[in-house]
Amino acid sequence: MKLLTILTLSMTISLASAPVFADNHQKSGEKAAVAKKEKALSTIFNKDGKAILSITESDLKSFPEVTFKATTPWYPKTVEFKGVSFKAVLEKAGIKSTDMLTVVAWDKYSTDVPAADAFEHNVMLATHADGVRMDLKNKGPLFIMYPMDDNPKLKDNQFYNRSVWSIKEIRVKK
Repeated sequence: MKLLTILTLSMTISLASAPVFADNHQKSGEKAAVAKKEKALSTIFNKDGKAILSITESDLKSFPEVTFKATTPWYPKTVEFKGVSFKAVLEKAGIKSTDMLTVVAWDKYSTDVPAADAFEHNVMLATHADGVRMDLKNKGPLFIMYPMDDNPKLKDNQFYNRSVWSIKEIRVKK
Protein backbone atom coordinates (compact mmCIF):
# COMPACT_ATOMS: atom_id res chain seq x y z
CA MET A 1 0.00 0.00 0.00
CA LYS A 2 2.84 2.41 0.85
CA LEU A 3 4.51 1.68 -2.50
CA LEU A 4 1.26 2.41 -4.37
CA THR A 5 0.85 5.72 -2.49
CA ILE A 6 4.46 6.71 -3.27
CA LEU A 7 4.03 5.82 -6.96
CA THR A 8 0.74 7.73 -7.17
CA LEU A 9 2.28 10.76 -5.47
CA SER A 10 5.32 10.57 -7.74
CA MET A 11 3.14 10.42 -10.87
CA THR A 12 1.02 13.34 -9.63
CA ILE A 13 4.11 15.48 -9.05
CA SER A 14 5.52 14.54 -12.47
CA LEU A 15 2.27 15.40 -14.22
CA ALA A 16 1.90 18.66 -12.31
CA SER A 17 5.32 19.84 -13.42
CA ALA A 18 4.92 18.71 -17.04
CA PRO A 19 4.31 21.36 -19.69
CA VAL A 20 0.68 21.79 -20.63
CA PHE A 21 -0.14 21.99 -24.33
CA ALA A 22 -3.24 23.62 -25.71
CA ASP A 23 -3.40 21.12 -28.54
CA ASN A 24 -2.61 17.40 -28.46
CA HIS A 25 -1.37 17.63 -32.05
CA GLN A 26 1.63 19.79 -31.16
CA LYS A 27 5.10 18.39 -31.68
CA SER A 28 6.94 17.50 -28.51
CA GLY A 29 8.96 20.39 -27.15
CA GLU A 30 6.65 23.05 -28.62
CA LYS A 31 5.11 25.38 -26.09
CA ALA A 32 1.54 26.53 -26.40
CA ALA A 33 1.12 30.23 -26.97
CA VAL A 34 -1.13 31.51 -24.24
CA ALA A 35 -2.60 34.93 -24.85
CA LYS A 36 -2.52 37.02 -21.69
CA LYS A 37 -4.76 40.00 -21.23
CA GLU A 38 -2.54 43.04 -20.82
CA LYS A 39 -2.90 44.78 -17.48
CA ALA A 40 -4.22 48.35 -17.53
CA LEU A 41 -1.83 51.02 -16.27
CA SER A 42 -4.76 53.36 -15.65
CA THR A 43 -8.48 53.52 -16.39
CA ILE A 44 -10.67 56.45 -17.41
CA PHE A 45 -14.29 56.48 -16.19
CA ASN A 46 -17.21 58.55 -17.49
CA LYS A 47 -19.65 60.59 -15.38
CA ASP A 48 -21.72 57.46 -14.69
CA GLY A 49 -18.71 55.55 -13.35
CA LYS A 50 -18.45 53.30 -16.41
CA ALA A 51 -14.92 52.48 -17.62
CA ILE A 52 -14.50 54.10 -21.03
CA LEU A 53 -10.78 53.58 -21.62
CA SER A 54 -8.21 51.28 -20.05
CA ILE A 55 -4.72 52.42 -20.90
CA THR A 56 -2.22 49.60 -21.40
CA GLU A 57 1.46 49.71 -22.26
CA SER A 58 0.57 48.74 -25.84
CA ASP A 59 -2.05 51.51 -26.06
CA LEU A 60 0.59 54.12 -25.28
CA LYS A 61 2.25 53.39 -28.64
CA SER A 62 -0.86 54.63 -30.47
CA PHE A 63 -0.68 58.17 -29.03
CA PRO A 64 1.54 61.04 -30.15
CA GLU A 65 4.81 61.10 -28.23
CA VAL A 66 5.73 64.20 -26.25
CA THR A 67 9.16 65.07 -24.87
CA PHE A 68 10.27 68.13 -22.92
CA LYS A 69 12.54 69.17 -20.08
CA ALA A 70 11.08 70.50 -16.86
CA THR A 71 12.38 71.76 -13.56
CA THR A 72 10.01 70.58 -10.84
CA PRO A 73 9.86 70.53 -7.03
CA TRP A 74 10.12 66.71 -7.07
CA TYR A 75 13.52 66.31 -8.72
CA PRO A 76 16.79 68.00 -7.69
CA LYS A 77 17.64 68.94 -11.29
CA THR A 78 15.99 69.56 -14.64
CA VAL A 79 14.60 66.29 -16.02
CA GLU A 80 13.79 65.26 -19.58
CA PHE A 81 10.32 63.71 -19.54
CA LYS A 82 8.96 61.52 -22.30
CA GLY A 83 5.41 60.28 -22.60
CA VAL A 84 2.23 60.69 -24.60
CA SER A 85 -0.12 63.58 -25.27
CA PHE A 86 -2.66 63.82 -22.45
CA LYS A 87 -4.97 65.65 -24.85
CA ALA A 88 -4.88 62.72 -27.32
CA VAL A 89 -5.71 60.25 -24.55
CA LEU A 90 -8.65 62.37 -23.38
CA GLU A 91 -9.90 62.79 -26.95
CA LYS A 92 -9.80 59.02 -27.50
CA ALA A 93 -11.95 58.65 -24.37
CA GLY A 94 -14.41 61.24 -25.71
CA ILE A 95 -13.59 63.79 -23.02
CA LYS A 96 -14.22 67.44 -23.88
CA SER A 97 -12.07 70.41 -22.90
CA THR A 98 -14.95 71.67 -20.73
CA ASP A 99 -14.97 68.53 -18.55
CA MET A 100 -13.55 68.46 -15.04
CA LEU A 101 -11.56 65.37 -14.07
CA THR A 102 -10.74 63.79 -10.75
CA VAL A 103 -7.37 62.10 -10.97
CA VAL A 104 -6.65 59.39 -8.40
CA ALA A 105 -3.20 57.98 -7.65
CA TRP A 106 -2.38 54.48 -6.40
CA ASP A 107 -1.56 56.00 -2.97
CA LYS A 108 -5.15 57.41 -2.93
CA TYR A 109 -4.07 61.03 -3.47
CA SER A 110 -6.68 62.71 -5.66
CA THR A 111 -7.23 66.14 -7.10
CA ASP A 112 -9.39 67.83 -9.69
CA VAL A 113 -7.79 68.66 -13.02
CA PRO A 114 -9.62 70.67 -15.70
CA ALA A 115 -9.47 68.80 -19.01
CA ALA A 116 -8.84 72.24 -20.51
CA ASP A 117 -5.27 72.03 -19.17
CA ALA A 118 -4.52 69.18 -21.59
CA PHE A 119 -6.13 71.07 -24.47
CA GLU A 120 -4.44 74.42 -23.75
CA HIS A 121 -0.96 73.28 -22.74
CA ASN A 122 1.32 70.55 -24.03
CA VAL A 123 0.54 68.35 -20.99
CA MET A 124 1.77 64.78 -21.16
CA LEU A 125 1.23 61.52 -19.40
CA ALA A 126 4.92 61.00 -18.68
CA THR A 127 6.27 57.46 -18.79
CA HIS A 128 10.01 58.16 -18.69
CA ALA A 129 12.26 60.49 -16.68
CA ASP A 130 15.75 60.98 -18.11
CA GLY A 131 15.30 57.90 -20.29
CA VAL A 132 14.26 55.57 -17.45
CA ARG A 133 10.79 53.96 -17.50
CA MET A 134 8.95 55.15 -14.41
CA ASP A 135 7.23 52.56 -12.24
CA LEU A 136 5.24 52.79 -9.01
CA LYS A 137 8.45 53.23 -7.03
CA ASN A 138 9.46 56.33 -9.01
CA LYS A 139 6.28 58.22 -9.89
CA GLY A 140 5.08 55.94 -12.70
CA PRO A 141 3.78 54.28 -14.61
CA LEU A 142 1.89 57.47 -15.64
CA PHE A 143 2.59 60.98 -14.36
CA ILE A 144 0.69 64.13 -15.45
CA MET A 145 3.48 66.51 -16.37
CA TYR A 146 3.10 70.15 -17.40
CA PRO A 147 5.73 71.89 -19.57
CA MET A 148 6.69 74.14 -16.66
CA ASP A 149 9.91 75.44 -18.17
CA ASP A 150 8.11 76.45 -21.39
CA ASN A 151 5.45 78.49 -19.58
CA PRO A 152 6.37 80.28 -16.31
CA LYS A 153 2.65 80.52 -15.38
CA LEU A 154 2.71 76.73 -14.88
CA LYS A 155 5.33 77.03 -12.10
CA ASP A 156 2.63 77.49 -9.51
CA ASN A 157 1.16 75.40 -6.70
CA GLN A 158 -2.10 75.11 -8.63
CA PHE A 159 -0.33 73.17 -11.40
CA TYR A 160 2.05 71.36 -9.06
CA ASN A 161 -1.01 69.95 -7.27
CA ARG A 162 -2.48 68.80 -10.60
CA SER A 163 0.74 66.96 -11.52
CA VAL A 164 -0.44 63.61 -10.24
CA TRP A 165 1.97 60.68 -10.43
CA SER A 166 1.27 56.94 -10.23
CA ILE A 167 -2.16 57.52 -11.75
CA LYS A 168 -4.63 54.73 -11.03
CA GLU A 169 -7.74 56.29 -12.53
CA ILE A 170 -9.18 59.38 -14.11
CA ARG A 171 -12.86 60.11 -13.52
CA VAL A 172 -15.03 62.63 -15.34
CA LYS A 173 -16.89 64.60 -12.68
CA LYS A 174 -20.67 64.92 -12.79
